Amino acid sequence: MEVVSSTKTKSPRIALTIFGAIGVLLCIYFVGTYWRASITIEGREFSPYSFNIRAFRYVTKIKTDNQPSSLVCPIEISKHLSNSTVTSGTDRWDVVSFRKGFATFDSQGEAAILIDAIGDQNQIPGHEWKEWSSDNPPLAALLWPAVQQLAIHRAYFAIPELLELARISNTEKAIQAAVEKVSIQAAIDQANRLRSEKRDTEALAVVRWGKTLGHAGQLDQLESSLVGDPK
Repeated sequence: MEVVSSTKTKSPRIALTIFGAIGVLLCIYFVGTYWRASITIEGREFSPYSFNIRAFRYVTKIKTDNQPSSLVCPIEISKHLSNSTVTSGTDRWDVVSFRKGFATFDSQGEAAILIDAIGDQNQIPGHEWKEWSSDNPPLAALLWPAVQQLAIHRAYFAIPELLELARISNTEKAIQAAVEKVSIQAAIDQANRLRSEKRDTEALAVVRWGKTLGHAGQLDQLESSLVGDPK
């Protein structure tokens, strides 16, 4: 009687088991990679205090990467700004743009209004304001701190109007008038928005910032209502 070697019988089974295990591992790897990509959020964010911009990446709510910051505007602009993080040690990052998963287009955050208006290191619009600031140092010294304050108080929506007024202003008096007009109205609008969102503490801070710029009856009324003054 012929005897068949058991080794020959087991070899195909072992090979199939190995290939099957490899297949399972590859499936797990590709499924995991696909799932991770689908929940990954990538984008850019901007600091209104330091005027830096950086790229970020999150997987769910876990930060996995923040690329080094780079100055978002030319030195002709940045030299008029104050970096309050030097003394406070705190910072805040507002979303410029982000993309989740396999989205084709970026979604925009409010800080994109500022970036689109003045540009960053890779954008041409910043060149216009670089030249303007270089040609008009006294006006730039009034304009850019006001732009920074609008950003700090999350009133990005008011920045384009202020820049448009700056373009047609050729005196310090005209720039100062534009700053006061736009900033006070921005404080009123932003305080009302925050109040409607039940963020009264932030709204009160915005109102008090607005009152440092000039008198407005609406700001007085808002402050009274926020602190609970019956008057």
